Amino acid sequence: MLGPTGELAVAVSLAVGALTLSPLTITLLDLRNAGAGPAGKRAVRAFGKALITPVVVAPAIGLAWSLAGIPLPPLVSTTLNEIGGLTAGLALFVTGLVLSSQSLKITGEVAWGVLVADIARPLLAIGVVAAVGMTGIVAAEVVLLMAVPSGFFGVLMALSHRVPSGAAGPTLFYSTLLSAATLPIVILLLPVLYPGS
Repeated sequence: MLGPTGELAVAVSLAVGALTLSPLTITLLDLRNAGAGPAGKRAVRAFGKALITPVVVAPAIGLAWSLAGIPLPPLVSTTLNEIGGLTAGLALFVTGLVLSSQSLKITGEVAWGVLVADIARPLLAIGVVAAVGMTGIVAAEVVLLMAVPSGFFGVLMALSHRVPSGAAGPTLFYSTLLSAATLPIVILLLPVLYPGS
């Protein structure tokens, strides 16, 4: 929707998320399963472990490689492009498998998660963009990225850490459904809020 600059915005947001939110999320999940001991030591140990997981290390290497401006060998580039082309479909397939085994019951926690993801987060993004004086295409990209519904990553992380994901699956499902209404509204508002975007 936002052209070539939109790809850069998505890449930057994914890199920032992988290097900040992923280690924090993994740390919290590991702390949930951690044994006894002083809380500070357990937190430091869990955070150190999170920093060396492939979910954090691979994006860090990719970001460093990209910033260094080193071109990828053609075979590696072609291979990564093929893998990248498969990830969206594979993510949807795996998410469908996981969701098919869960009850999609609407609880207070699920409703709150959906409202935060689809309504509060875009409104917060609009407020932050205004507060820092961002305008034009960059502001529109930030708001649009924050208006996207909840992702599947939380469901998969919970499964990989053997944490019950009772609210994660239904939140993902209902957030995606509600976004069929909220995302078009945000898209229609972008040119009004940020002329020239």
